[in-house]
This record gives sequence, structure tokens and C-alpha cells, in this order.
Amino acid sequence: MKTTSYLTILLTALLAGTSPMLHAQAPPEGAVQATSAGATGAPSTKIKKKKKKVVETTVVTSEGKEFKEATIIAQPKSRISGDLGVSVLNQYNTRGIIVQSKGAIFQPYGDLYLNVYNGEGFINRVSLQAGFWSDLSSDNTVSNPKYSGSVRNFTELDFIPGISVQFLKRFNFTLLYDNWITPAGGYGAGQWIQGILGYDDSNLLLKNFSFQPLLKVLYELPSDTPAGLSPHGWYYEPSITPNYTFFSTSKYPLNVGLNATLGLGSQFYGHDTFGYLAVGPQISVPLGFIPADFGKWVLSAGYRYYDLGNTTAAIAPGHDHSQNLYSLSLGLKF
Repeated sequence: MKTTSYLTILLTALLAGTSPMLHAQAPPEGAVQATSAGATGAPSTKIKKKKKKVVETTVVTSEGKEFKEATIIAQPKSRISGDLGVSVLNQYNTRGIIVQSKGAIFQPYGDLYLNVYNGEGFINRVSLQAGFWSDLSSDNTVSNPKYSGSVRNFTELDFIPGISVQFLKRFNFTLLYDNWITPAGGYGAGQWIQGILGYDDSNLLLKNFSFQPLLKVLYELPSDTPAGLSPHGWYYEPSITPNYTFFSTSKYPLNVGLNATLGLGSQFYGHDTFGYLAVGPQISVPLGFIPADFGKWVLSAGYRYYDLGNTTAAIAPGHDHSQNLYSLSLGLKF
């Protein structure tokens, strides 16, 4: 696995300031994925009970006596939800392909979800979603040298609509379409479509524990710049995240997990099938001191060790098969 390829020459040209052909990223590679919902980008698959409001009325009897009568009124849950956040990383690493490795990497994201169906049959929930994901860097190596100003640090902006379907209570399938542009002009625009199947096994084996298996399948649509190393490729990503939540009844439940992800491709990694194997711990904790009226804030941190394949290592810093990804994320759900 220590051999190089013609892609080494290509990377040298890219970093020298020619027109680079780099690769777009799915919503954050370094973000913590402790649940299937978080990993797919879809809202929580659990259908929450409606909040109840107690209304007191004064009742006067025929004898003139007064007493309080309580009436419980169920409050309808909003069909609109969303999330916002930003991740800070040491690399822009998309499916084992390292686009940026210099400076600090900032990846803001946001999504809105519209719940269009709830039910108790085979299909339990259907949600539409629309979101964005972006990449900004303190270093402007991946940009058009003819550009000037802060736009040179704005590497990428992705627009991501999709649909999510929960079925059999614990399965969730999300279909996403991604179309990206590059404000910094470092590489061309592109597009892909991706299906994500997750299974929420929370509390099945042990309370507060789950494995959260996940499978992603991506196909590259015709683009100026492919997401992989060659056009019209297929990408396959099975992953599993054994995780346990400590202090689950406190204001600060701490979720600790160990993620293992395998990146495989058909043409996606050129002539190689193996793109990478990534393993690493991740933790997340809600910021319980923030009032609930301001949404649910979560702080997350993670580390991933990458063992790259031949073609991904050939364009990695130092052509090294071993890479390290560190991430710190702050997210808001509402």
C-alpha cells in the first residue's frame, strides 16, 4: 500500500496554484455521530409526545361555593425544526480525500426540517429538509490566485435538499442531493446524490447504549469536478459507533462513542476499491446551563485515525497512509 500513482503529479500541480480538481465534502466528516439521526443529518427519528398545558378555571356552584377545575390541553408540536452549527478541524477530509491540510478549517452548516407525516403503520414519519454546508479556511492555498480579499478563504458552499423516511420505528432512510459551488474558485462545481440507511438500536441491548449501524451509498452526477478521484463513481460507506451515555438523568449527559468507518468505491477511488479505514473516539455533551427556550446546544469533540488506500495516500500530505483528524463542534437544535 506504499505505492504512488499519477495522482501525485496532479496534487503537485494543484498546490502549485494551477486549476485544482479537488473534491466536495458531505456534511461534516469530523462531526460527532453518536446517533443515526445525527449521522444522516435527519431530525430525530423518535416521535415525541405532545406537551401538555394545564389551564385552571374557577367554577361556582349553585350554593355559591368556588373551586378550581384543571383542564389539560395538549399543545401541538411544531412541524418545523432545524439545526445550526460549526465544526473546527485540522483538515478538510472528505471520504479519505484530503482537500486542505493547512491552517484552521471552519465548517458551518444549517438545516431546516418539515415534518409532513406521522403514523403508526409501516411508515412512521416523513420529513423534507433543506440545508447548507460550507468550508472556510485560514489558509487560502485552495483558491484561485487571481481572486482577492476574504473570498479566497471561502473554499466551498453546498446546497443540500432531501427527504427522510422513518419506518418500522427504528429504521431511517434519507435521500440527499448535493450541489456545490466554490466561491474561492479553487475547483469546479459539482453534484451528487446519496442514500443513507440507519438503524436506531438505542436501549435494545443495554440502557443508554447503542451501536448505531449506518450505511451510505453515493453516486456522482455529471459535474465539472467529481467528488471522488474519477467521474461517474460509486461510493460505499458502512460505519458503526458503539456509544454509551453517562449521567443520563442529569443536566449534562455525556455521550462517549468509538466510531469505525470504511470507505470503498467503484471508480470513486480510481482503480482502487479501498479508500480508507477510519477509527476514533468521540464525545458530546449538551450545554444544560443554556435555557431550553434558546434551543438545545451540544458541544462535541472527536478524533479519527485514517489508514488511507494507495490512491488517497498518493494525494495526501507527505503521501502518508496515516492521517489524523481532530474536530471540535458546537451545534444548536431547535
